[in-house]
Amino acid sequence: GNRLVSLSFSDHCDLLLNDIKDKKILTRSIIEQSVLLGIQNIQLRVNKSSHCIDQNMFTQISRYKNHLLVLNQDSNLLLKRFHKSVYRNIKKALKSNFILSVGKNENDMKIFYDLYVLTRKYHGLPPQPYSFFKNMLDILSPANLIKVWLAFDDSIPISGIVTINFKETMYYLYGGTNRKYNRNRPSYFLLWTAIENALHTGLKYFDFGRTSCVNQGLLDFKRRWGTNEIDLVSFGYKPY
Repeated sequence: GNRLVSLSFSDHCDLLLNDIKDKKILTRSIIEQSVLLGIQNIQLRVNKSSHCIDQNMFTQISRYKNHLLVLNQDSNLLLKRFHKSVYRNIKKALKSNFILSVGKNENDMKIFYDLYVLTRKYHGLPPQPYSFFKNMLDILSPANLIKVWLAFDDSIPISGIVTINFKETMYYLYGGTNRKYNRNRPSYFLLWTAIENALHTGLKYFDFGRTSCVNQGLLDFKRRWGTNEIDLVSFGYKPY
């Protein structure tokens, strides 16, 4: 389209620098490339490297929060860190006899995608195209870095989430639920199952992803899982 973004569909993409002096070379090259392409909007989504952005050239355009659950306790102690509403919903979900499927093939992704589209439609948001999820699966599945978690009520798929693993972190990327079955909290069942898996496989963090500061409902939901809240800053530059 008409933007250069680091990185599209990603919560953040820090600058990869060996020396902070390199930031001038990097940002100058990005600006020169935008001019060559006739692109008038550059967006840098950073986390740890926000201090590397030249704020004489780039201005802060939006602010988000990232929520990170530290997996430094056993599952019983971890449960006690959660807000009582989260604890109650997990217990309710675990008693509901959902059938769990953890997969990484295209059939699993198609089932998830149908649930994801339902949820995006409910919130009035357009979904990413299926090809995006298919490409993510094709690239990450051979390295066993992606999982599609599905909850079934008998044979009916009712909720799904997609996670990826990288280094010490499991990232919760996308979720979808058929709201007709939301009474028994299948999404809590899947999230807790994924968190337990991350804990038992030796990972150190479970990342709930990026949330806009104006989305108070989603902020409250993620805070109730005992997460650490981190500021994510985006910077924009318009060359013309």
